[in-house]
Order: sequence, then structure tokens, then C-alpha cells
Amino acid sequence: MPDPTGTEPQAEDQSPADEDAAERLPVEIDTAILRRYFTLNDADFDQIGQCRGASNKLGFSVQLCSLRWRGHFLADMRDVPAAVLQVLATQIGVLPMPLGEYPQDDKTRSAHLERIRQHLGFVRCDPTQRQRLLGYLTNMARDAPRTEVLRKSAYAWLLAERVVRPGRTTLRNLVARAREAGLQQLHDALTRDLTQAQCAQLDGLLATAETPVEVDGRPHVEVGVEPEAEAHSQLELQGRAPP
Repeated sequence: MPDPTGTEPQAEDQSPADEDAAERLPVEIDTAILRRYFTLNDADFDQIGQCRGASNKLGFSVQLCSLRWRGHFLADMRDVPAAVLQVLATQIGVLPMPLGEYPQDDKTRSAHLERIRQHLGFVRCDPTQRQRLLGYLTNMARDAPRTEVLRKSAYAWLLAERVVRPGRTTLRNLVARAREAGLQQLHDALTRDLTQAQCAQLDGLLATAETPVEVDGRPHVEVGVEPEAEAHSQLELQGRAPP
């Protein structure tokens, strides 16, 4: 059940390691992916040609291809896969080099990312886009309330809509809000046609499903079944669940 006090919802099953991985390019990239997303065209070369210095040209190219493929810019350029550096460096005529020092300053980074965004036809994730994403995820959360599913769905929606993926904190909060709203809608649907006694039974099932068990003396929440889904299943077995 969502917290009626209005406290900040928590995305409880998001893994920081998964979030970290989602913000980097994978170490192993299929040849077909490299060919499709890391092959530069004439318009790309025009944009890259405006950069000064080999490091800026290569770094700009990496950010351009990252946005085109995955819908986000890289926050950390120190671990760009060697295959990516090689394939892009060959095309723009520079040596593959580490990009830990790229860009030299925030002004250069901002200018490059803005130019790439406009070049590829992406829009910023402004309040209007965030509200659209929140509505999409809320609808999804009624049927698939797992945070990990919602997070990956957000990535896919942003890319399809050509919206630059926001930072992890913004996205985490949107996913958590959508999950809470979706679960509230599901709870309302479950209880709409129930009697007072059935509502009390449902609340009891939810309370039981949300109670952590002790594992090695520490609270442990079983992963896999959402409380509302379990409660709905129990009511179905008794022929009391709404359609």
C-alpha cells in the first residue's frame, strides 16, 4: 500500500550496481551493434569537425554514438570500451586514446552535449517530458510493479520518444512515484466492489505479505511476489476478487 502520509516513496529493489551499469557502455559490444550505431555519417563528421584537438573529436564521437544507441550521455569517460575507441578513432583519423581528461571543463562538456542533442533530434527531459513518463510508468505499474521492470521500461520509452535520459536520482524518483501511484490504483480497483469485511481481509493479506521474515537474525523481504498481486490471488481463490 502507498504511504498515505505523503512521504517520499522508495524504490526498494533497485540495485546501485545495475544503475551504474546502465550508465556505462557495456564492455563487450556485438559487431553488428558497432556497425549500426558507431558508424559515422557525413552529418556526424560535420559536427565532429567543429571540435578542436584529437581528444575532443574522439570524446564528442563517443557521446554522439552513446546517445544515438542508448539514449543517454556518459557521465564517466574513463571506461569507454576499447572496441568503441578503436572503431571511432579509425573513422575520424586519430589515435585511440583514454578519455579520462575529456572534456577539459564543464563549459566544453555542456556545449558538446547540447550540440549532439540538437544534431540527433533529441529533446531534454524537462517537466513536460517527466510528466509524460510518469503517466506511462504509472499505467505500467498496475500490471508490472517491480521497480527493475519499470526502470528498464523508462529507458525504452525515453529512447523511443527521443528524450535524453535524465540523471539517476530524477529517474529513481519518477519510478518510485509511478510505482506508488500504480499500486494505489490497483488497490482501489481491488477494493471498489468489496464489502467492508472483504476489505478488512484484503488489508490483512497485504499486511502479511509486507511483513519481512527473519533470515540469520535480520529482516528479509522475499523477492518475486508483490503484496497486492499475492492478495489478489488469494481473493481469486475464494471467488471474491473483482474482475
